Amino acid sequence: MTIFNFFFTVPFEAYFEIGKNRELNEFERGQVIGLFIGGRTHEAIGRILKIPKSTITDTISRYKNSNTGLTAKRVGRPCSMNGNDRNKLSKIVKKNNRLSLDEIWQNFNSSDKQISAVTIRRNLHQMGIYSRVSVPKPLLTESQCEKRLSWCIERQNWSVRQWKAVIWSDESRFTIFQNDGPSRVWRKDGT
Repeated sequence: MTIFNFFFTVPFEAYFEIGKNRELNEFERGQVIGLFIGGRTHEAIGRILKIPKSTITDTISRYKNSNTGLTAKRVGRPCSMNGNDRNKLSKIVKKNNRLSLDEIWQNFNSSDKQISAVTIRRNLHQMGIYSRVSVPKPLLTESQCEKRLSWCIERQNWSVRQWKAVIWSDESRFTIFQNDGPSRVWRKDGT
């Protein structure tokens, strides 16, 4: 079977729609070029493959000029973090999700690779991990919860007169285990 015949035997429902700002992969470029060589118009190729006409025009003109259809090599600085670095970053955050960005940066840079805090934040966001305010949770033991519940159940039917007999004192606020401001955690949305 030739490549040209292959393009017309694959069911077109199997192709997915190309979104904006997404580059075609080599197979998709081959489909566009194959349909063009087969005599299809740009509009027909766009309808068949569900690719914007401008993308088809660019791919075909690139094919005519270079005879390959491949995009030019990208310019710019390469990414400073690879897959292993992202895995390491993910492990640091999973181990303790209450670390500040500065602490994550220090833990990550303890190895030989030096990466800025901004790059670490950007990569965390690309992985879907954001710094969010955590829900406050009272530090109560099981026995304290049971005592509070039994105290409330005993007084649930008290009259106003009985409550007036109680002497209420001013409360002093202090914390033992954590600060009283909102604490932040690194987490994915929905967790």
